[in-house]
Amino acid sequence: MFENAAGSLVSALAIMAYSPGAVAFHCAAGRDRTGVLAASLLLALGASDEDIVADYERTHANMARVSERTRVSLGAVMKKYGYDADVAARAATIDFGADRAMEVTLHTLRTRHGDPLAPLRAAGLGDGLVARLRERAGLA
Repeated sequence: MFENAAGSLVSALAIMAYSPGAVAFHCAAGRDRTGVLAASLLLALGASDEDIVADYERTHANMARVSERTRVSLGAVMKKYGYDADVAARAATIDFGADRAMEVTLHTLRTRHGDPLAPLRAAGLGDGLVARLRERAGLA
């Protein structure tokens, strides 16, 4: 997502930077898409990889409740595409090392690009936007 949806991530960061008032972002589980956006924001704010991984891992404790909440709405869609919603719900609660997923993502970005924000910078994340995000977060 950092590489293939960089433009969308930059757009979301710009909305956060320039929208009046508070900004909330979420998805059904708050883990994958939301986790990548949160990691993008935290990287722009200068957070350490360890803090980003810890932030991402906090979602795992909620996965059983998220799976239960979304089972009704996603069950029909999953069935249509050949997935068993009950099996998927159980799998969502297993600890497959979610912290490793973000750790590996950050490591891969650093290995490929040096700067983990390089794909976002190439998609338009400039110093001005980073400064505005830092200002909104009270870090400037």
